[in-house]
Amino acid sequence: MADNAGQFVPGDPRAGRPKGSQNKLTKAAKEAFQAAFDELGGVQALVNWGKRKPDAFYALYARLIPVDNQHSGNLNLAWPLAKSNLDK
Repeated sequence: MADNAGQFVPGDPRAGRPKGSQNKLTKAAKEAFQAAFDELGGVQALVNWGKRKPDAFYALYARLIPVDNQHSGNLNLAWPLAKSNLDK
């Protein structure tokens, strides 16, 4: 639905890009990175880099993992906290 000036009104399903679609800049940047990745040796080069610099590799990998922040709202703690193998 458009207003009198021909502008789409908020909530109109015809306005804007479809949900989940990428803008042109994002798509172009991803394509450029894919081309550079392939040119630099692809997966095997990434594996070699990960072996040489595991700290940097896993830091990057951790940033790529989706984060799930859902919580039920309930939190049960026992006090004192039980010792774990990590405390040894």
